[in-house]
Amino acid sequence: MKKLGIFLIIAALSFSFFVFTSFSLGDSFHEMMILVDSEEEALRLEELHEIELTSYSTNGFATYSVSYQQSDTLLSYGFEYNSELKPMAKWIPTTSDPYINDQYALDLMDVTEAWTSIDTAADVIVAIVDTGIDTDHEEFTGRILQTSYNARTKVVSETSLSHVEDDNGHGTMVAGIIAANKNNSKGVAGIVQGSKLLVIKANNADNPTTTEDESDSFLESSIAEAIHYARLNGADIINLSLGTSSTNTVTKNAIDQALADGIIIVGASGNDGDTTKYYPASYPGVISVGSVDSVANISSFSNYNDAVDVSAPGSQIVSTTLNNGYASGSGTSFAAPQVAGVLALMKGYFPTLNSSAIITQLQTASVDRGAVGYDQYYGYGIVNAAQALQIQYVTITFDTAGGTAISPLQVVSGYAFNVEDPIKEGHTFQGWYLDSSFQNVFTVGTDTTTNNLTLYAKFNPNLYEVSLVVNQSLYQTLQIYYGNVPSINDPVPNEGYVFVGWYYDIQYLNPYLDEPITGDITLYAKFDPALYTIQYYVNGLLYETDELPYLTVPETPTPYSIFPFAGWYYDTTFIESYTPEPITSSFNLYARFNDGTYTVTFYDFDLSTILSTEQIYYGFPATAPNDPVKPNSPSFSYVFTGWSESFDEVTEDLIIYPLYEKTYIKESISLLPGIDTVNDFNDWNDAGIFVLDDLLSVQVEINELDMYYQIIYKIYEGDLLIDTRYRMVTIDQTNQFIQIELLPGVDTIEVGETYIDQGATSNVGVVVTDNQVDDKTPGIYLVIYEVTLEDITTQRTRYVYVLESESYHPVVTLYIIPRPEGWWLQ
Repeated sequence: MKKLGIFLIIAALSFSFFVFTSFSLGDSFHEMMILVDSEEEALRLEELHEIELTSYSTNGFATYSVSYQQSDTLLSYGFEYNSELKPMAKWIPTTSDPYINDQYALDLMDVTEAWTSIDTAADVIVAIVDTGIDTDHEEFTGRILQTSYNARTKVVSETSLSHVEDDNGHGTMVAGIIAANKNNSKGVAGIVQGSKLLVIKANNADNPTTTEDESDSFLESSIAEAIHYARLNGADIINLSLGTSSTNTVTKNAIDQALADGIIIVGASGNDGDTTKYYPASYPGVISVGSVDSVANISSFSNYNDAVDVSAPGSQIVSTTLNNGYASGSGTSFAAPQVAGVLALMKGYFPTLNSSAIITQLQTASVDRGAVGYDQYYGYGIVNAAQALQIQYVTITFDTAGGTAISPLQVVSGYAFNVEDPIKEGHTFQGWYLDSSFQNVFTVGTDTTTNNLTLYAKFNPNLYEVSLVVNQSLYQTLQIYYGNVPSINDPVPNEGYVFVGWYYDIQYLNPYLDEPITGDITLYAKFDPALYTIQYYVNGLLYETDELPYLTVPETPTPYSIFPFAGWYYDTTFIESYTPEPITSSFNLYARFNDGTYTVTFYDFDLSTILSTEQIYYGFPATAPNDPVKPNSPSFSYVFTGWSESFDEVTEDLIIYPLYEKTYIKESISLLPGIDTVNDFNDWNDAGIFVLDDLLSVQVEINELDMYYQIIYKIYEGDLLIDTRYRMVTIDQTNQFIQIELLPGVDTIEVGETYIDQGATSNVGVVVTDNQVDDKTPGIYLVIYEVTLEDITTQRTRYVYVLESESYHPVVTLYIIPRPEGWWLQ
């Protein structure tokens, strides 16, 4: 049954060109296709849309059998028709005689002249996506690659070429134009010799039960598969003598990938004789070829539009056909392989020239026809092989500044060229310059030259991170340029440890020895326990030396003497005895022997300064120094009362401190002047208490009574309460029309203290004061301030509290602070 639609047939039987056709709306099922990322995605789409997956290509697309009713919906989801292709007409077989003299195209394009420079391009692979090839034809002996492929059946064979056998004839004719063997006294001569043909058969199989020849048609899926295969199997040039007036995303995707890989693609512009654009010829980057006849006029059937790039002979072209025969035919199908053959010659002649430069040279060397310059009929003109080979070269040398060496490069004069970026360890390539001072940039791939020149590579050193880890935490990160040695400050070790150095590994096996930086690194700080030294002296001579790690408890030696050993001391006067404990510093020890004398040490008032040291025989008295004077503080006076130990009859080592009687000076504390009588609803600010001695501290308490507040200041020496002062604050509820402001004063005194009134001020008038305070009798007294203005009198009252004097006795203590045992180590 025919699943795919009707064919558009053009009546001119001498034309040859494949065209995509649309589907018949009467068909109940047809194929659609879409780009996918994986077979899993293809299967998900099958399940989602309830359609049958007919094939999946590893090149990234899938085809499905769908009903007509589903088509519009699937189109909206990005599906496309898997269109067919079909040749427009058959060609006319001729005799098997040699037809070299009938190949006018060879002279019209100056191919024979080009052969004087090159006729063989053995390293060039031309992919022919078509109906296959007559694999036994004598014109292709030794030319067909064993990797040739059937894109419809996805078959490739290492032993046979039967899977690409031409069952139509069109592909064989295209292949003969490109590459038929010459100088073999057989039939015709192809444009390029020696190049290999990657034949990719992509047409449909004929159905013998129908009258129609299905081998005339292709599916879009087969064309996309063929282009991907050519790209992945070494093709330099792809010839596509087929087309459709509609675009297809899957096919265009395959073409774009091939172009990105530097493959040159040639297509036929179409045989409608109008402005219709056919694809893939009209896709960007594909060389669209129009047809001319033997007198270089545009063929009447050749399509013309702004996608046409060049033109070549396509009318009455003689070439190979099936059964080892020959035929002639017309169509842009036969103009395209003329251009593919010339491009193969150019690729062989210019092996270092990139595809873009070759295409530009092809267009530039074409012979202009029609309107001057580019036009939509001839494009840039008729391809001329001889002129396409006329290229001037210049030599480019490269100074890579220590980077990877680049051999001198011959490039086409006036054409852009590409070269790989050099690599330099620890540096980033910045670009090419015309001068060693890097002032003038040269952009490869864009800039051109008509003279030999040297390009200079500019590199910048890379910036690397040096991460410093101390005690398993990131300590610092440094930014260091390649090749530089970082300046690293030694970390501060914990107490009892010393910094050893930096290591590349946390096991401390590979030390960092100030090597230049060549990449990101992490360095680990190593610390070892500090070693401390104890030197033991006996009778003024070094007796023994110990070196011990941090916190090790020393094992002290016992030196020999005629006197009993009395222990080790920190000093030669034997004041500070030593008891073994974990070591935290280096020190000297001095051996003391019991020779009948004892050490008596007197300390000064600060309990740290030694006033005198004596060696006293057993039972004898020691001589005290002069009485040490301890300076008074602002709130205390000191009187020496004696010594902490008796020393009239010395029987052991003595440490003696001075004793003092400490007396509190009450007058050193006083209230600060404030305003302690305030109007109702006004703020009261505590003026505080005057305390100058750093040995004292003050705590404040507030008691609310009937008409006033009691502020209590408690003065402490350490935890000992030594004094209490009071401030009485009164709330005056008298309303005032004239403002009277009290001046700060001390309004709470004790019996015996003199009250000094500080007065008041007013915004108007004169303030008259009535002071009735009796500072010898306890009580609450009023000081009245009065202002009279225009028979209006306003008063303001200050409340003064005279308190009973407390029995303050001097605070007398015995002042001594004996040091705890081992105080000399603190």
